[in-house]
This record gives sequence, structure tokens and C-alpha cells, in this order.
Amino acid sequence: MLYVQITQTGFEIRKDDNPTQPFLLIDESQREQLMTGTHTISNSQIVLATPIQKTSAQIAQELEQSIDRHIDAVAKADKWDSRITCAMRAGYPNLWQNKAIAFGQWMDACYAHCIQVQAAVVAGTRPVPTESQLISELPIMVWPA
Repeated sequence: MLYVQITQTGFEIRKDDNPTQPFLLIDESQREQLMTGTHTISNSQIVLATPIQKTSAQIAQELEQSIDRHIDAVAKADKWDSRITCAMRAGYPNLWQNKAIAFGQWMDACYAHCIQVQAAVVAGTRPVPTESQLISELPIMVWPA
């Protein structure tokens, strides 16, 4: 993990598992921008002159990771350990097959929507949604009885 601390002359970046206050957690892209971009420090916050421009691949990955987290959370709410465990039960006769088939179909619908959103973002026909906006657009999982 990377952390940044604002100092009197700029900032200090530290790689540490347990930094002391007032270090703030940052990601690698933010570190790169701090090291190469123009920035100012205002009200104890680092203000970047040029916002981070993410690549299409980075945006697609972030959207997919949002979907992954949501699908895992839905599976875990039904006592599965992950989306993978649940979906894999659809492939052979077992006590949970009907549930797993329904889950797999729902999961595929979620990923299909994600692909459509990714394409629209890359094409510039819609802005990048927040994670909560993206999740709100997904179908609702209805578990069979």
C-alpha cells in the first residue's frame, strides 16, 4: 500500500503497512500523477492540475470489478462463499442446481449490461458511472424457491 503525507514543502510518499497519521492511502495511478503531474496543496489536500485520465482498459476493469463485488455480495447473502462456487453448481445435477442456474443466468445478465456500459463509455455516449449508479442499473437477483 502507498500512503502520502502533506509536508510544508510538498508531500512525502511512503510504502508502509501501518503508517502513522497523517498519511493518506493512495493508489499507484495517484502516485504516478503526483510524481509527474502539476499539483498544488490547498487546505491540506493535494490538488492535481490535470485530473487522472484513465485508459479504456482501466475504466473497463474498474466497472467489471464493481460488478464482481456486487455479484459476490449477492452470492454471499445467500450463504455461498463466492459467485464462482454458486455458478459452478449449475453444471451438474445436485440439490442446488436450480438456484445455481438462476444465479448463473442473472450473473451473465449483469456482465452483459457491464459490457454495454463499457462500450457506451468508450464511445463517449455516456459518462463513467459510479459504482452505486452501475449497481442500480443491474437486474435484481430473484432466487427460486
